[in-house]
Amino acid sequence: MTDTQSGWQYLDNTSISVTAGEPFGITCEASRARPPVVLQWVTPKGVSAVHHDQSDVIHYGSYISWRTLIITASRNDHGQILNCITSHPELQKNIRRSVSLNVHVLPSSVLLFLTGGNQSLSTVLHVQEDSPTSITCKSIGSFPATELSLWLVGDFGRTPIHANVSSNRSVLDDTLFDTESTITIRPDATNNGMHIVCFSNMDDVFFVKVLTVRLFVYGLPDNVVMIVRGDMLEGSETNITCTALNGYPAPHIHWYIGSRNVTGNSSVKTSINSADRYDAESTLTIITNRFDHGKRLLCQATQPTSSTLCSVNNTKVLQI
Repeated sequence: MTDTQSGWQYLDNTSISVTAGEPFGITCEASRARPPVVLQWVTPKGVSAVHHDQSDVIHYGSYISWRTLIITASRNDHGQILNCITSHPELQKNIRRSVSLNVHVLPSSVLLFLTGGNQSLSTVLHVQEDSPTSITCKSIGSFPATELSLWLVGDFGRTPIHANVSSNRSVLDDTLFDTESTITIRPDATNNGMHIVCFSNMDDVFFVKVLTVRLFVYGLPDNVVMIVRGDMLEGSETNITCTALNGYPAPHIHWYIGSRNVTGNSSVKTSINSADRYDAESTLTIITNRFDHGKRLLCQATQPTSSTLCSVNNTKVLQI
């Protein structure tokens, strides 16, 4: 007995792995008979099957005969037995060969998401720099339980990540399994733009699904530097530049003289660097007067996110 997909041969009383709902062909073959044998497939009641006609060819004076059965198994057919019966005038009794069905159910879906968050399909994950972050890959409704593994993939290769894996009876169908694999990472700026990849597979039925999400790491810029161009003279216009490098998302730059917000007198431009993070440069134009002498000039780069407001400051004292 041979399956039509791979040509794999099965011994008597072995099991064959099939996927629920997918057609699977298996052929029973007998050789070196004269006249040709008669082949008959016997299937249990309820198993969906299409019986093909027998074929015979003569080879060096004897016959090779085969007959193909196409089954479409359901989850309820797990463990059912298929029999091929061979009869021939010279046989004192018929030859029977059997295989049992090992029915796999592929997961209805595989998801990759922030643990505790929305379990929807996404291609990006936004995470906070230097904050423990849990990511879950989940397979829903399979039999047997799906195998899951997670990897961190960047420009210089991929690294497996240790995960906590659990399988439980599916909430949708207690004959199936839901499987979860959860990792905890503490991302830094170097992880920005890298990918988390979840591999899910069932080796017996050649099922492989790969999910990939790209990491965008919220983080403050590496440094904030303020440069005063020229001397500060009373009544003259002065340009002061503040740069904030390698932040994500684009840093917001604010200006203060003492407690007075003068951001409205500034311009800002941002660019994406080679690490897919943002560099920001703001130029403040002020006309100084002697009343500002000795006051603190503050350049503040903030990182606005949904959960917090962080900032990095650079300060100079005005000498006018």
